[in-house]
Amino acid sequence: MNPIPTQRIAKLKEAIALSFAKISHPAPNNIAPHQCEECAEARETFIQKDWRMLSSDVMEGHFDQLSLLSPEAFQFFLPAFMCFSLDHLDSPTCEFTVYALAFNYTRKTKEETDRQIEWWDSRFSLFEKDQLLVLINFLDLVKDSDDRNYFQDEVQRGKHHIELLVSKY
Repeated sequence: MNPIPTQRIAKLKEAIALSFAKISHPAPNNIAPHQCEECAEARETFIQKDWRMLSSDVMEGHFDQLSLLSPEAFQFFLPAFMCFSLDHLDSPTCEFTVYALAFNYTRKTKEETDRQIEWWDSRFSLFEKDQLLVLINFLDLVKDSDDRNYFQDEVQRGKHHIELLVSKY
């Protein structure tokens, strides 16, 4: 793990807090809308919780649940996952946060790829330009900390698609 200056981390956390400050908590029935056991657990975990107050136990115990969240819940809770990741760059939470920001090209047919693009775009449809730019800065910091080059492909895919979204503004 390459060391990252604490000033850079603090500045990014401040930017995250500012750019996501006005996002409202999603409705209880719009946290994880799919009807399955995992989504029920996500709803139970995140209902009536403010992203700024999530405990380390919640972040560590639910590191893999960003992909289950509705676009509204994803936008609301993503800042918590990013802030926790900045303090724990070598954690599963950071790893899965990067995966949540990285577009997945593993689909084999055009129809599957088109559905994946539509799903991915819907995840970020509510984000404002300043929020998207914060996501790019987050990915850059993770990349800079990654001395094993473990996240390079995911970071590049995520940045590429987020930059495309930024270009629409």
